[in-house]
Amino acid sequence: MNSDGSNPTVVKDFSLEQVTTLEWLPGEVDLPLSAPDLARGKPAPPTNGCKPAENPGGEIAFQEGEDIWTMNVDGSNPTRLTHDQVREEAPAFSPDGRKIAFVKEVEVKAKGGSLSETPPHLVDKVVVTDAGGCNQDVLPTPEGEYAHDPSWSPDGRRIAFWSEPQLGDCGMYITNADGSGAPRRLSTPGLSGCILRPEWSPDGRQIAFEAGYGDGWADIYVVDVSPAGFTSRPRRLIDDDPGLPVTAMRPWGRRSQPGRPTAPR
Repeated sequence: MNSDGSNPTVVKDFSLEQVTTLEWLPGEVDLPLSAPDLARGKPAPPTNGCKPAENPGGEIAFQEGEDIWTMNVDGSNPTRLTHDQVREEAPAFSPDGRKIAFVKEVEVKAKGGSLSETPPHLVDKVVVTDAGGCNQDVLPTPEGEYAHDPSWSPDGRRIAFWSEPQLGDCGMYITNADGSGAPRRLSTPGLSGCILRPEWSPDGRQIAFEAGYGDGWADIYVVDVSPAGFTSRPRRLIDDDPGLPVTAMRPWGRRSQPGRPTAPR
């Protein structure tokens, strides 16, 4: 639909499939009234697991089951990009449409001890891949934490995400999209509890996020972010409203993402 709520249009009937986290390539497009079923329209995956390189534009990335897919905006050419036997979710196109960041369960081994003494376990990490599904790069995350909901900076150089530790409160981080360096936790003075779902502003100078689940609903806040990752004091944009889960909103006017979890009640 349009950002003002007009012209809602069915792209695909998801009633019989578990499809979540739709992500658009940048740009404006017109949508058709319907799209073919994934099972009928799915092409055979390339032998090397990669989709043939094409000019970026006019695609939607989404999660179906536990894999990442793309399709054209008219519903044609649904293509499965990931084929691993782990959960993959929350795809996000880079601003130029040439890469996709998503969250993937990655097997890691606790430090210390042999494999027999310390079995590997799965940790959610941010992965960046070419838009065709090739060349997956796992980005660093804080030790022992689980990453969620990657969001690209407008220049495509950094990715924001929120991370969930095994103990303690959730936090918001930024990291280099090329995997260099270490993730930096963004300070949110005056706020306690989990900091969730960061979203860059179009000019890259601010990040909006959710915080404050004390009553079961979150508020939307925004902070200024310097190139070095220093932040201002958070400013609250929207109070909680039981009639409008904020997880369905995109504070910078981008399209909403169906299927995202709502705040706990």
